[in-house]
Amino acid sequence: MTFTVTASSAASVGTFTFRVSGTNGLLRHSIDLAVQVSSSVRDFTISLSPSSVSLVQGAQVSSAVAVQSIGSFASGVTLASSGVPSGITVTFGTNPVTPAAGGTASSTVTILTSVSMPVGSYGIVIEGSSGSLSHNAILTVIVTPSAVADFSVWSSSRVISVTQGASGAATITVLSRNGFSSNVLLFVSWLSAAPEDTTFSLPSAITPLPDATATSILRVTTGSSATLGNFTLRVLGVSGSLSHFVDLTVRITGQQCIIATATYGSELSPEVQLLRNFRDNMILKTYAGSSFMTVFNAWYYSFSPKVAEFITQQQALRTPMKFVLYPLVAILRVGATTFSVLRANPETAAVISGLVVTWLLGTSYLALPFSALFWRTSRVRKIARRLERPLIIVILGTIGAILVTELSGGVVAMMILTSTVVLAMMILSTLLTSRLIVSLCSVLGRRGFP
Repeated sequence: MTFTVTASSAASVGTFTFRVSGTNGLLRHSIDLAVQVSSSVRDFTISLSPSSVSLVQGAQVSSAVAVQSIGSFASGVTLASSGVPSGITVTFGTNPVTPAAGGTASSTVTILTSVSMPVGSYGIVIEGSSGSLSHNAILTVIVTPSAVADFSVWSSSRVISVTQGASGAATITVLSRNGFSSNVLLFVSWLSAAPEDTTFSLPSAITPLPDATATSILRVTTGSSATLGNFTLRVLGVSGSLSHFVDLTVRITGQQCIIATATYGSELSPEVQLLRNFRDNMILKTYAGSSFMTVFNAWYYSFSPKVAEFITQQQALRTPMKFVLYPLVAILRVGATTFSVLRANPETAAVISGLVVTWLLGTSYLALPFSALFWRTSRVRKIARRLERPLIIVILGTIGAILVTELSGGVVAMMILTSTVVLAMMILSTLLTSRLIVSLCSVLGRRGFP
């Protein structure tokens, strides 16, 4: 027997129990069936708590923004504001927000008024949009006169985005109200669990002039092994019995291969993913590898943003840059394979795969230019031969020192050692390969090849 349940478009949403009974003479049996009716609508709502806020001139206040999923809606909702009068600044915390299907995601909307903002009531439209869907809620802002000398603290940005191994900053402003001109001490603390390998700095005290502002720079610095994710940082200003604060989100992301991204046009391209996987999931997972990457990133990110910007602006450069990067991509495939074979000992795998990659980079990118120099000048060839043995000694000695440092620790020592062995290995591979090319060309020349 088939039992069919059909729900109309107006059916109530929820779980319902049906009892199915069967009789045969004096015999009677039944079974209970649970039927869950869900909504076919895919939408969202937006609400504010509170929907009406009051603040004095020159102060700031926040309201929670809740985005409620309806049905199976689970997309990002971008928050924006409209109808904002002059003298009021509106900023959002997390934006966009993405609720889970049937769940709620939240953000904050912060209202900052100028000291000269006219007293009155203002309606600001808080909008949420996702594709063709759009909803809004009205936030009523009541501005009242301020008669007490006070101050407020706010930030130029509510989100500081920083990649691993880099730093980000925001301008912290102390705003004087009603003639306030006292010293304000600034304190910074993590409200959430503090991310690893991350520090912050902020000058501890500033003094605004009456009815003016004073600023200080909050700088967040991350190491190559910083914890990825979003973290909340509070900046608290204290002056006597007065205290005000502003909360910021510190968003730590993985480092970008920005030149490769600009060349291939997307972070999702297979080539960029290969570079990132070798760096993040292999080299950075090890002590020796992360120590070297700290030095490498300081060098690489000193020039790569400008190069990437130039490539982005000059689209015609993408094709020749792909040819330039093709050997690098192939070499890193070899390095990743080497690491995978030796994965049982990650530290050893990082050192050996790093040496393999370094050797191939010197051979691929530097050998040909140097071989032309060797071909023209015998003196240079003699100097190169004299350098080969010392370089081999340096490489072997440095590898031994790396093994000792792995056991004894020492971040700075490991950074120096790994950088030294990489540089020595690249020079050695360049010299040996260049000399080999010159020798082959000489042999071919004696045999009558052009």
